[in-house]
Amino acid sequence: MGRQDHVKSRYQDVNGVRRTRSWLFTGGVSENVIAAVLALALIAYLVYALIRPEKF
Repeated sequence: MGRQDHVKSRYQDVNGVRRTRSWLFTGGVSENVIAAVLALALIAYLVYALIRPEKF
């Protein structure tokens, strides 16, 4: 199996169907982005609560 065959096989599933790059942003990636945004919002809230405790 040459290099070209290896590169081509990376974008095919076991049945030989070509996949597009849309599989990069499905499932786990979007969940990780949502989790990162929520984590950053929580950290910002906690830091603000530490700086201004009289508002809480």
